[in-house]
Amino acid sequence: MEIPPQQSVSAFIERFRAAAMAKGDFAEGPSDAAHHAEMSSAFRELVRRGDRGNLAFERLLDDDSTHVRLWAAAQLLFLGFSDARPVLERIAAGHGLTAMNAQVTLEQFDAGKLGSPLSLDEPSKPS
Repeated sequence: MEIPPQQSVSAFIERFRAAAMAKGDFAEGPSDAAHHAEMSSAFRELVRRGDRGNLAFERLLDDDSTHVRLWAAAQLLFLGFSDARPVLERIAAGHGLTAMNAQVTLEQFDAGKLGSPLSLDEPSKPS
């Protein structure tokens, strides 16, 4: 049975959110890699779903979880979305590892060194 497109978008958003929150500040070793792979996989599936998936991913910039916002903003900044930078700047103004990660992301972007945070085989840019 085929999953209706909106349900599949929602499912991939939830997969991404769950992995980003589980990764958090302290995931290490195999679990860290597994959470990162899950985020990357969910992101690629959202991109494959076109505008609906892309818009749902962009809405993660307003997510309640700082970890979710950080990962979504980093990927969107890499893709050239100007709305992502202020999200990263707000996170960077905080404290702890998440703030430091946001600061490093901005520094890497400004230096022209930011690669795709979510995938090695980069999907096409969302439209």
